[in-house]
Amino acid sequence: MIIWVLIPSTSRKRRVKCDEGKPTCFKCMSAGKPCEGYAAAVRFVHDQRRVPRQEIPSQTRHFRNSFTRSISSGVGKTHMERQFFCSYRRATEAGVSMHSCGVSPFWTTLAPQLGHCDEAVQHALVALGATYHLYKVGKGASSHLQVSSPAVGALERFTWREYNLAIRNLHRHLDKPEPASIAVVLVSCLAFISLELLRGDHYTAIAHMRNGIRILMSALDVRHLRAAASRRRARGSFLSDADLWDIVTQFRNVEFALGGFSSDIPLLLGQQLRGDTPDARPIASVAQGYDARTQYVNEVMVRCWELREHRGSQVFWAQPHMQQELHTLRRRGVAIMSALELLWAGPQAPPMGTWLSYSSQMDWLLVNSARTMIQLVPFGIDSHLKMAQDPCFQDELSRGVSFAAKMLLAHNLEGKPPSDYTLETGLIALMYWSYVYSTRLGTKEAALRILQESTQREGPWDASLGLGFLSRDTKPRLLISFWREPQAITHPAIPWQLRVVEH
Repeated sequence: MIIWVLIPSTSRKRRVKCDEGKPTCFKCMSAGKPCEGYAAAVRFVHDQRRVPRQEIPSQTRHFRNSFTRSISSGVGKTHMERQFFCSYRRATEAGVSMHSCGVSPFWTTLAPQLGHCDEAVQHALVALGATYHLYKVGKGASSHLQVSSPAVGALERFTWREYNLAIRNLHRHLDKPEPASIAVVLVSCLAFISLELLRGDHYTAIAHMRNGIRILMSALDVRHLRAAASRRRARGSFLSDADLWDIVTQFRNVEFALGGFSSDIPLLLGQQLRGDTPDARPIASVAQGYDARTQYVNEVMVRCWELREHRGSQVFWAQPHMQQELHTLRRRGVAIMSALELLWAGPQAPPMGTWLSYSSQMDWLLVNSARTMIQLVPFGIDSHLKMAQDPCFQDELSRGVSFAAKMLLAHNLEGKPPSDYTLETGLIALMYWSYVYSTRLGTKEAALRILQESTQREGPWDASLGLGFLSRDTKPRLLISFWREPQAITHPAIPWQLRVVEH
């Protein structure tokens, strides 16, 4: 069995002052030089016995040897490629997650390591770094460029060139069963999804997601990866079960976010990850709360998808077993929320204002939102607003918005904020949902204020885009209604040579 560990370099040269960032010194990378102050070298450790060289496929040996390079080394053949690979690293150094328990080494370690191994991943990450920079320019967060600057046009052309190079280099990996090729395709696909979500091209992001999930489900045993007790590397593989599970969870988070944005997305991975319904259990840690929330939201979203054809059918929903199923789902949500509240009242409570506390409270909000969603399942799209007049439904919306406002107030001064873009659903979706359905002026005003103060993009959800919808429409609707008006949410077509599409 082969595993690898990161070890710091002990050599120190002072020509470029190293900031000793872990695992990467960005000052060294920005200068286009290997980091010699705190380089993350990779050492292979063989467990139990050495694997004979002839047992390791040549492609895997190539990738394994490339993994021994420091991820702080410059990547790319040109100065711009190295510069925007650095931009990618800066964009993801805090993780691309809405939850502290969801932070994994995927974006900070695995993806850049693969960028050293393969040109497809390298070009995909460079394109993502350039897109992130353009996104910051569009938000007015960059003091170096203005949207009207000719340099912006040049950077867009550079982005599409890198994007096309990544896709072209992926062709040699398609239809190959080797773990290395599968990993390259899936990691590149996740980079493409993130890039398109930053651009606001949700159609292409969904195409990449569907293609990636199909490849993932045909190549990997998802249930085995989730249940595997040992995460050590298998013989002849440069990837561990933990690495592969990281890739799976990244796709799961994207499917969650896009599934909540559009009603037209089959939750294929969510169905695979559905487990047996657990009994109500105490929650003794933030991590346990995260697991309970993830499983519950997955169950609710998948069930909503499976029952979509019966929306608006009074006869179907009047059946006792369907009434009981919805009641049971809502009761499970209440149990998780109560268990989280008990955690916060006990000795294991995360300190208020910390990132851990923010994460746990986000779990509570997402469970509350999923419970609210269950109430809408029996009703057709056109009758949602009529159903929302129910006083209990309005109470739940108000409670959620009030909770979110207090959470942000407590976290604002002391807490570490989430990344300015993530691949997960967070507050923006919940506040948009609450504004659309609430009939109470105070609740609507509070939800609107949170949207106005948000500077993040959460998967397909963007506060400024949502506010634009709200200002133009006298009768706000869910974004899934706008989904059927592509001109309202997509950018103008950009000329490029290659594009991944569904067939």
